[in-house]
Amino acid sequence: MTSSSARVPRRSGFVVRAVLCLPSAEARWTLVQLLPLLGVFLLVAALTEPARAAGDEVPLLAAAHRLLQGRYAVIGTMDSSQFLWHGPGLPAVLAPLVALGVPLRGLRLISPLLMFSAALMFYRLLRLGLSRRDAVIGAYGLGLYAPAYYVIGTTAG
Repeated sequence: MTSSSARVPRRSGFVVRAVLCLPSAEARWTLVQLLPLLGVFLLVAALTEPARAAGDEVPLLAAAHRLLQGRYAVIGTMDSSQFLWHGPGLPAVLAPLVALGVPLRGLRLISPLLMFSAALMFYRLLRLGLSRRDAVIGAYGLGLYAPAYYVIGTTAG
């Protein structure tokens, strides 16, 4: 089987369109259109007071440290908020960075990057049924949703 015969057509069905990447020209166009959102997210993260109460930041970092030690739950506790309150997703993303010794300021950039990734994925989802313009408007609508900015600048993204 050659590589050309193993290729899957891009527009053959819903699942194929949802999974495959955008064609390179459209991907570049999308990044250019949505890059200001990343700038907004990074600006909000930079302006966020680092000393403010950071919500879930401490427990999430503690969970990342526990993952590095080979466990997830706090041993010997009956308090479900110590291990069930936070899913393993963000601590699993943070754990390798914690192991590398990335400072807290660097870890706090994860939230803006994840928010930007969410806007890109939402654009991709909207693109399944909408024009480029409408999908960009929808991605900006998600990206500019102000209540989500509370977690930007903390590792509780």
